[in-house]
Amino acid sequence: MSKNIITLGDVCALEPGDRENPNWINEEFEAVITDVKAEKTKTGKAYYKATLRDPHDAGISIAATFFVAGGITPKQGKVCHFAGAGMKIEAYKDTPQLIIGDKTKISVIGTHAGTPAAVQSSSTTASKAPAGASILGATVGMAINQAIGILKECRPDGTFEDYYSTPEFSKDLHIIASDIIRISQLLEKSKLASPVKDRAPSPVPEPEPEQPPAAQQQPEDDGSEIPF
Repeated sequence: MSKNIITLGDVCALEPGDRENPNWINEEFEAVITDVKAEKTKTGKAYYKATLRDPHDAGISIAATFFVAGGITPKQGKVCHFAGAGMKIEAYKDTPQLIIGDKTKISVIGTHAGTPAAVQSSSTTASKAPAGASILGATVGMAINQAIGILKECRPDGTFEDYYSTPEFSKDLHIIASDIIRISQLLEKSKLASPVKDRAPSPVPEPEPEQPPAAQQQPEDDGSEIPF
């Protein structure tokens, strides 16, 4: 059974460690590998620098350094699943970055089309924002992370990974994230929900009165069983 799957936003929110006290990542996550560049250490060892981007929110990204045999150039532009050991987050010049080693299993699960699937318009579910309105990338990222958490909780154990790659996931994520953003916008305008004490309780249906049992009719005596 797979380990807990987190989002790239969750990864970016982790506290960076350092070489003496590394912060290892034990969870699994998915990201698009972009901006791959081959480098060499002073001793001639090959490594690769890249940027990992959230497949559902282009505003979420983190720099990554790969020390993997065979390179990662063929995986550029692909949605990849990261699992196993060898992943840690540390600060380089006060900027968080991922270090990914040979023990990490990197599997290609799809091709990224350039537009996050979660925000593609849908003729049945999409609604345009009012003219002149804009939604901050941080707000979108928060909504997507919260929506993914909700969808995880609603799925039976062991089924989320298969669900993640389906069109239904993108549709459900779009709807829930949109609802979260709408609620956030109401709160920012100080439009709060009514306090608990003022909320009308849900009506409790009154029990139906019990009906008395129907009286049983006695068969009429026609005298046929009267002995002579």
